[in-house]
Amino acid sequence: MIPRYDVEPIVEIDIQQLKVPDAEDVADGFVYVHEYEPLVPVGWAEVLECLEFEDHWLTTADAEADSPAEFDKIMDQAESGDEDDIPDGPLQLLDLGVAGLSLALCAAGCVTFCSCRAHNDHRINTWTHPQVGFAADADRALIVARLAREIGCGLGNAVDRRYLVAYASSLSETTALAKAIYDSRADFDALPPPGWFAGLERIRRERDWY
Repeated sequence: MIPRYDVEPIVEIDIQQLKVPDAEDVADGFVYVHEYEPLVPVGWAEVLECLEFEDHWLTTADAEADSPAEFDKIMDQAESGDEDDIPDGPLQLLDLGVAGLSLALCAAGCVTFCSCRAHNDHRINTWTHPQVGFAADADRALIVARLAREIGCGLGNAVDRRYLVAYASSLSETTALAKAIYDSRADFDALPPPGWFAGLERIRRERDWY
């Protein structure tokens, strides 16, 4: 079983309030989040690799778990397994179930600042339902909003309405939205690069990032 959470997904966003962070903010953090790590840049090949890995474990947990706690146990084991079994890169920092959505949003030209698949074992750092917080320009936000409506995910403004949060009542929908973004990659690639992109490349070179 894949747990479901008590939330009603609604797509309702105020495009006029959105703010796109600059390169320095993307590098260092534009929302206070403990141990913030910028995921960008991410390529579509990384997204596909993540989606396939994530799909394997969600399918396994769905078939083998008979309770939310058992589901968490299986997912935790996958996340803490041998690093050789986990694709290299940002996936090793993320919760399975929202990892694909986080990377897909980044590949689409958005910037994530937090994510959580929701946990059922009363741990401190968890949210009540799966969600990913991100920044996006209006054009990208509108495409994500259209896809979210089609999938049954929610999308709303967050952090003084400057940014967005995508959320769902289960990981089935968050992973479906990630796949829909991947399938719509040509729409995102047709847009101009986000304003922070060139500056972030310079910062990456100066700081010798991966």
